[in-house]
Amino acid sequence: MREQQSKSTQVKHERMLNDLFKLPGNDRCADCTAKNPRWASYSLGVFLCIRCASLHRKMGTHISKVKSVSMDRWTLQEIQVSFFIFLKKKKKIVSLPQTAKLRKNIFIAHDKIRR
Repeated sequence: MREQQSKSTQVKHERMLNDLFKLPGNDRCADCTAKNPRWASYSLGVFLCIRCASLHRKMGTHISKVKSVSMDRWTLQEIQVSFFIFLKKKKKIVSLPQTAKLRKNIFIAHDKIRR
């Protein structure tokens, strides 16, 4: 069963997701390029529109693990996986100065949880 998250933890995770959403390329659905996707496949590190998210869900969790950015609870580990997959894909394409702040926030949150 899932561990309960405090309201402050949920807010921090939502803020991290919104920061991740602001990075270049995340303002469009990875599959159909629709604007403002509000779903994400955290196993693939991409943002999706609702239509494409439903298709990913139908494929199964062994292929793509999909969650709503605003309606579902995200764990820090899921956010970290999405972030590092995103970085791995974009590393060759774009220099991302914005990622330094997000990386710092993710690891600070991780250290606080481990204590």
